[in-house]
Amino acid sequence: MKKVIFIIALFFSFFLEAQEKYKYVIVPSQFSFFKEADKYNLNSLTKSFFETEGFIVFYDTDIPDHLLNDRCEMLYADVLENNKLFTTNLNVNIKDCANKIIAESVIGTSRDKDFQRAYTIALRNALTSLRGKLNFANTYVKSQNKTQEIKEAKNIIKSEKYNNSDLIVDNQTIKNDKKEFDEKLTAIETASGYKLLNSKGLEIMVLGNTSVDNVFFAYRDRVQGILIRKINDWYFDYYEKGVLVSKKIDIAF
Repeated sequence: MKKVIFIIALFFSFFLEAQEKYKYVIVPSQFSFFKEADKYNLNSLTKSFFETEGFIVFYDTDIPDHLLNDRCEMLYADVLENNKLFTTNLNVNIKDCANKIIAESVIGTSRDKDFQRAYTIALRNALTSLRGKLNFANTYVKSQNKTQEIKEAKNIIKSEKYNNSDLIVDNQTIKNDKKEFDEKLTAIETASGYKLLNSKGLEIMVLGNTSVDNVFFAYRDRVQGILIRKINDWYFDYYEKGVLVSKKIDIAF
């Protein structure tokens, strides 16, 4: 008899596959609108910003060998100039290996007459608009180990048939909290699963179909987990600081 923890482990492997995050950002050592490297320390400022956002950052002249062979492991930041009369205007864009812009800052501006101050202020304003918004999933790259784990998990799911009697809760592993919501949520079918609405019609959670009956991928705000039926009740299971949390939810399908 399979335990729910085993099934959850399989599906969180799928989450890891889909949610591999970018770790590396490449910054130009010289911006195209200047004739020298790190003019006004703007390139250093850009590099420092992405480092404070949690990335490993290299200049385009210093990319290590192990990354040169796989451009898709990296994001590429650049600063563009669009100055107007008496105004310095800069904005930052971030591209993936397919040259697709995946994030763009607001236009940072400055009317300072001193060039160094004007460019620094404009760039800081542009960069600040990106703060906390750079948690991108890399859809191009999967590690070899993760790919093998996913392959094995999929093979297990194909070879096994699960039903509600298999979904036994291991109380030593799962932290059971109180009911997640005081009201019953209504499930509205979508092309890929369901969305759960409260009594005011507000979307509370999004569900994605899986290949196992009564198990859904579940997304609530920035929390990702699974919605799973245990006996006759529905539970939202997810990890919080390394602890598996299971919260009961009343749903009308």
